[in-house]
Amino acid sequence: MKKILWILSLIFITACTSTSKPPLKAPLFSQVSRIKSSDIKSLSGMDTDFYAKKYFMAKNFLEKRQTDRACDDFEDLIDSPEFPLNDLVTIFFLENCPVSKSKLKRFVKLNQGKKYFKEDFLIIAIKHARQLELTDVLTSLLFELADYKKSSKEKITLLEETLGLAREESSNDSEQINQNIIEKLKKLNPSKYTPINTENKFNVAKDFESKRNFEKAQAIYQEIINSDVEVDLKEKAFNAYRMSFKVNRDLKSFLVKTKEMESFFDNLTRENSSNKRLNEIWNDSAISLARALWTEHLNAEAQSVLDKILDKKICNENQCSQATFIKAQIALEEKDYSLALKNLKNALKFDIKDPSLKENIQWNLIFNSYLAKKFQDITHLAPKFYKNHSNINFSSKLKYWHGKALQKIQKDTEANKIFQELLDLDTFSYYGILSSMELKYPLEPLKNFNPVLTESGDNTFDWLLALEEQKYAQDYLKQIDGKFKTYKERENAYQYYFHTNWYQGALRQIYYFPNEKRNEITAKYSHLIFPYPYTNKALEMSQKYQVPLEYIFSIIRQESSFVPTERSWADAFGLMQLTPESAHKISKDFQIPYQNIEELYVPEKNIELGVALLKSLRDRFEGKFIHSTAAYNASEEAINKWQTERFSGDYFEFIELIPYEETRNYIKLVFRNYVTYKRILKNDSFLLERDFFEKEFN
Repeated sequence: MKKILWILSLIFITACTSTSKPPLKAPLFSQVSRIKSSDIKSLSGMDTDFYAKKYFMAKNFLEKRQTDRACDDFEDLIDSPEFPLNDLVTIFFLENCPVSKSKLKRFVKLNQGKKYFKEDFLIIAIKHARQLELTDVLTSLLFELADYKKSSKEKITLLEETLGLAREESSNDSEQINQNIIEKLKKLNPSKYTPINTENKFNVAKDFESKRNFEKAQAIYQEIINSDVEVDLKEKAFNAYRMSFKVNRDLKSFLVKTKEMESFFDNLTRENSSNKRLNEIWNDSAISLARALWTEHLNAEAQSVLDKILDKKICNENQCSQATFIKAQIALEEKDYSLALKNLKNALKFDIKDPSLKENIQWNLIFNSYLAKKFQDITHLAPKFYKNHSNINFSSKLKYWHGKALQKIQKDTEANKIFQELLDLDTFSYYGILSSMELKYPLEPLKNFNPVLTESGDNTFDWLLALEEQKYAQDYLKQIDGKFKTYKERENAYQYYFHTNWYQGALRQIYYFPNEKRNEITAKYSHLIFPYPYTNKALEMSQKYQVPLEYIFSIIRQESSFVPTERSWADAFGLMQLTPESAHKISKDFQIPYQNIEELYVPEKNIELGVALLKSLRDRFEGKFIHSTAAYNASEEAINKWQTERFSGDYFEFIELIPYEETRNYIKLVFRNYVTYKRILKNDSFLLERDFFEKEFN
């Protein structure tokens, strides 16, 4: 058992290996072809070219199934500390070569500490430890592998096996080792490993909820709410309690519990009227209730709650402004533009500390003025709001509708000037694309980016690139990506995102560039910022279900950024963020084999189910973009209600009138994605007609 404790302790430190020679510098990328074609006998000494050639030879022997020769070369490389990838090579040895107990222990010791390839090493080393019946080594490897797994379920499975193995051993150290494992299990699986007490009740409830045991979670939330705890914890528990019904798709109960929350905190404020924090909590709960009522089209009840907030006069500036703002939104829905404008102006009179709330009110004032046909007012007010504003999304939106207002008063030249500015500054945004439609400006295809690879200056990374280890180069890049700080370093990194196929890095990096630079970067590296992995499966499903390929990629990019293991707060899973309920229904409707939630993490399965869902929505809504996209994000019922209540003939206005901010932005972003993917995947320029949203799109 002492062996287990010793190995477990090594997990938390990096072993220092003294070498007689410094690590060799990576080969120049321009020399790789020469090295691959050279005879190893012609290479002088144990230098860079020699080790690179030996590595290529070993991999080539594997391809030719000359395993013995490959294993000899792998072992030579492992025994050469001056070769910077000698630790990585242990993976290839373990995958292909005979392994003894002593050799496995040596490899485990060589690979102590955090390494970019560690998860792969642990998986293959665990396989050998089982075969060799090395319980002490197996225990430590399982314990460490748990840290590398993303899902709690996988972590728990590994730690529980580790605990079982550790308990089989009997020694003075066993109690301490078991405790180390149990401490991790308590954090991951508190509902099973933690006795419920006041301090951990909330975490235990969240754990039950994550396992979709909503009844148990809700019972514990109620215990917290009704117990003698701080009011902030009561608020946290009540919000989690009501939201758990929404996650479980029980919207009727969600509304009931939201009402209960408001009433609960209202009663507390009556008993403690001077408690400022309690007053804030009640106002927040009342605002949540008003929104929930409004969402269910119970406008009169929502108005009553909002009036109550403003009449009590215990809201802070942000809360008072927010309540007044919601009143304006309800008035807009009821097409009472005069009242909406009045409430919006009143909402701006408060000292608003939340910049996003202030922007939202300003924007709504502009758009409501447009709907009320007060176009002249917009021409004066909009520039005041967007001039010198740092949020390009906010300023682009206001500029576009400023331009539309100018069109309405026959100032087409001024309007076109604004549209041109938008197109030049923010070409790839929703409003930039709309501006191209206003100007009848054809969109050109985007050229592929195929950079010449240059040395990074990081020796290990350059070795991985030179030896064409794309997967491990990507894993290593994820570790060093934070080192790119300047704009020059960030742009230079795009060649590495390209050569390692790490598109998530490319997607994230674009937001570090200033607005004036972002357009140029997006155009230059569009194939990375708008990638198209899983192309074969996506193309197959596109043809099978008659859904445009560009649309499939647009949805995946927006839903998961192409991360197949993504899971949302609303229990949507995988690349296309499917809920279990949707997956089950679609599998039955289209006779697609589907058994459980875990399958939604499989890209091929997720894509087929997701594309089949898109087909059903396109069929339902006659192929119209707004309706299909909104239904995918919200629901068919929601878009049907919005169509009935808010559509007045103009689809561009209709998008802005969608009450769910998430769905409103989702439509805009998916449209942005769709147009950009058309520019990437098509060879010819094309013109987006203004009637695009009125008809079936392909």
